[in-house]
Formats: sequence, structure tokens, C-alpha cells
Amino acid sequence: MIEPSVDSTKRFAGLNVVSNLASVAATAGIGLWLTAYLIAELGVAVYSIVPLAVSIGAYLSVLTRLITASSGRYVAIHYSRGELERSNTYFNSAFLFECPDQALRRDQ
Repeated sequence: MIEPSVDSTKRFAGLNVVSNLASVAATAGIGLWLTAYLIAELGVAVYSIVPLAVSIGAYLSVLTRLITASSGRYVAIHYSRGELERSNTYFNSAFLFECPDQALRRDQ
């Protein structure tokens, strides 16, 4: 394996920091502008539904990751042991959870 030089590592680390800061600044700027725009266009009462919907989507995403990670572990363990019946049971249980979750978030 070829080792990167110290100079190139420092240069790319600096570039990485600058690009991450630019990304955070752009995201914050767009978020502030978009919030003000939506409140002006929709009104405060209607806009209040937007953060609620985003929060629900975020909670569903966390729940999906938890179910997928935990079931994937047991599917892999039982599959590697040759216990295909148990592996399929875990897989199908996770799949049955994922179907309605993905149907709710089909536009993402």
C-alpha cells in the first residue's frame, strides 16, 4: 500500500475542514432563508406543521435503523450457522416492519 505524504495529508485535511465549514454555512443560510420564506408565504399556523412532519420522519428513520441493525445481526449469525429457518424468521419480521415504514416515506 502506498503511504500518503505528510504534505498531501495536511493539505487535504485543511481542504476538508474548509469544505465542511462552507457546507455548514450554506446549510444554515439556506435553512434561515427558507424558514423565513415559508413563514411569509404560508403563515405561522400552517408552517408549524412542517417541523412536526420533519420530526416524525426523523423518528421513523431512527427506528428503521435500529430495527435493521438489530435484525441484520441475528440474520447474519443464524445464516452463518446454517440455521436458515431462524434466519428467515428474523428477516421476514424485519421486512414486515419495513414495508409500512417505506410506504409512509415513499416520497423521500
